[in-house]
Amino acid sequence: MAERRPLASALVLASGAWAAHLLATAVVCLVMMVAAPRFIEFFSATDADLPAATVLVVNLSSYFVNFYYTLAVPLALDAALLIGFNLAAPRFSWLGRVWSALVLLFAVLLLGFSFLAISFGCPVDAPIQIAE
Repeated sequence: MAERRPLASALVLASGAWAAHLLATAVVCLVMMVAAPRFIEFFSATDADLPAATVLVVNLSSYFVNFYYTLAVPLALDAALLIGFNLAAPRFSWLGRVWSALVLLFAVLLLGFSFLAISFGCPVDAPIQIAE
């Protein structure tokens, strides 16, 4: 039977990965709660029809602004999974690395999709207004 990692070692590894996940979540929240609402104000000033992807990002941004506290549940589950994967037998340690990579990849893809959706939603002939 394969040896498990000591608890202290598993917690250190899990906390490092969780810190990276927390940083990625903070960046996504910052973009959705600060940057996207500024574009929403710009889009509402122009009465242009928005593409479906832009409407999706607008709705997602609204969710982040109104229900940011619901992110505590996925972050807690993420921490529990990372600890569990690091306490598992060494032959299952690859699951923790795959989980970490997928979470970070999801954050990058969500940010990329958001930037593309907002940039494609911007009407070309609309005047740019600078807030004073």
